Parts: sequence; C-alpha cells; structure tokens
Amino acid sequence: MGQWLFRLVFPFMPPSLTYWLQQATIALISALAYGLAFWLNDQFSEWVLFTQGVALMYLPAGVKLLALLLGGWPAALGLTAMLWGLSFAYWTQLDAWALLGCAAISIGTTWVMLTILMRAWRIGTDLTQLNFTRLLLLDALSSVTHGWLMNGYFAWLGVRDFDTLPAAAWGMALGDFVGSGLLLLALTMVLKFTRWGQLRANP
Repeated sequence: MGQWLFRLVFPFMPPSLTYWLQQATIALISALAYGLAFWLNDQFSEWVLFTQGVALMYLPAGVKLLALLLGGWPAALGLTAMLWGLSFAYWTQLDAWALLGCAAISIGTTWVMLTILMRAWRIGTDLTQLNFTRLLLLDALSSVTHGWLMNGYFAWLGVRDFDTLPAAAWGMALGDFVGSGLLLLALTMVLKFTRWGQLRANP
C-alpha cells in the first residue's frame, strides 16, 4: 500500500527509484500533511480547546488515520517524528523522552488498532473491503483507545489530574472522531465532485 501511495503522489516518478527512497518520501509526505493539519487546527483552538492537549475537533487525527491506512510503517515514522517535534511547543514541562513517549503512544495506538481490526475483518492491503461503515467504526474504536491511553500516560507523567482523566479521555476521543469525520467527509466530497466532473467531460 505504501508503494501505491507513492505512485499516487508522484505518478511520473521513474520506477527505478529505490525501495527506501519510496518509504522516505511516504514518511515525509505524511509528516508534512500532519503538520499542516495541526497548524490549521490550531487556528480554531479558541473554539475547540477543551484542556491542555485535548481539542474537541482534531483534524490531524484524520490525517493520521488515512496516512497509516495508505502508508503503513513509513507513514507511522513520519507522523511520530512530526508529532514529537510539535509537542515541544505545547508541553514545555516535559522532557524530550517523555514527549517521544507521547508521540509513540499516539501514533502507535492508532496503528495497532488499525492492524488488529483490519485482520479481524480480513481487509487486505488493497482496502477493497473497507467500506464507509467499517471506516467509521475503526475511527471510533481507535479514537476511544487513543483518548484513554494518551490521557492515562499524561496522568502517569503528572501533567493530568486523575480525577479529570475520564473527561479528558472522552474529550480527546470525541475530538479525534470529529476531526477524522470532517476530513473523511471533505475527501468524499472531493472524490464525488471529481467523478461528477469526469462524467460531464465524458458523457
């Protein structure tokens, strides 16, 4: 699937490119897309911020979901590196290793949930059996798991009170689900309009 994503983004790139260069490109694209979504989401922080580290709409969650589905482990590495770098500006009370743990748990949780559910549903790398309903269910389950694990980690680090843990965990899960849903809806609309345009051009 990673090579498919590479060909989608760079359709004219010669096939002689090495395997590792392809993986590095996928990692870079995933990281940049996540960073862009993070910046865009930050513009709405005044309206969606629930508490530190928790937004009730988190668009990067949608980028993370799609990147991991399409890009696999190279996307996971790129996303982790980008999230680790971004975390320094928002968790100034934590050191680099604690922030690396945050990034690894955030990306790793979603990746593990995707892997488990796709194997349980017998979905191959071509994703042909991944319908919209399953995608929403996958998003919901990974969002809830991510919300609780991340905020449990924050509580263990001492930057989240245990008595506010449930509210923060559910708030993060909601933000991830809403952010992913909005991104998936936008992508669906773009694909529909693209197909509509093609049908008009070739009646």
